[in-house]
Amino acid sequence: AAAQSDTLDPSFGAGGLVVTDVAGSTDGARALAVQPDGKVLVAGRAFTGSTFDFALARYETDGSLDPSFGSGGLVTTDFAGTEDQAFGLVILSDGRIVVAGGAASGPTSDFALARYGPDGALDPSFGDGGRVTTDFMGGFDQGHAVTLQPDGRLVVGGWATAGSRDFGLARYEADGALDLSFGDAGLVTTDFFGATDWIQAVTVQPDGKIVAAGGANAATPEFALARYTAEGALD
Repeated sequence: AAAQSDTLDPSFGAGGLVVTDVAGSTDGARALAVQPDGKVLVAGRAFTGSTFDFALARYETDGSLDPSFGSGGLVTTDFAGTEDQAFGLVILSDGRIVVAGGAASGPTSDFALARYGPDGALDPSFGDGGRVTTDFMGGFDQGHAVTLQPDGRLVVGGWATAGSRDFGLARYEADGALDLSFGDAGLVTTDFFGATDWIQAVTVQPDGKIVAAGGANAATPEFALARYTAEGALD
């Protein structure tokens, strides 16, 4: 608190810096959230010997790893694919954690979600042993953002591929099942120009409408936004 606004905070980590090796190889953080108690959750990916897996770390307010979370503050999760990586993170009101990203196997990839208890253990009441994967059209799909609706349902945005890469949205019930009242059996895709489109952020308005933002490729990539009704139709 005493640090100047333009200098590193020496009360955090080593002179304001923290680096964490997850599994002895290539790691990367992609999402961050702060718990109500001030602890910091970070999600991304870690190379665990032969594949990339979801990786989470939880830090105390001073930047030290929280030993009550996972194994010494770290958690990795494999989806039985070749490359799993997390891009989005949300903390539920009861302290459980939902992480969203992609799980790849060979030339295809699916939306991937995992839910963890406050201690970092996979929550078996969510999906299949704490994990959910969703295929759109048999191509390369990847979740990039996740948000929580007031009713507990989860909205995940990213891209879905069938020929071209389009905006991809999925909505899930609290237990990880697709919400069949949303779009086409829980899934929505949106094409802008027939080329490459992708969602990087998603939010839910107070009136229940969903706004997604990312990029759309015409001659050059451009900002792209789409707004959907609560049922998943373009507004």
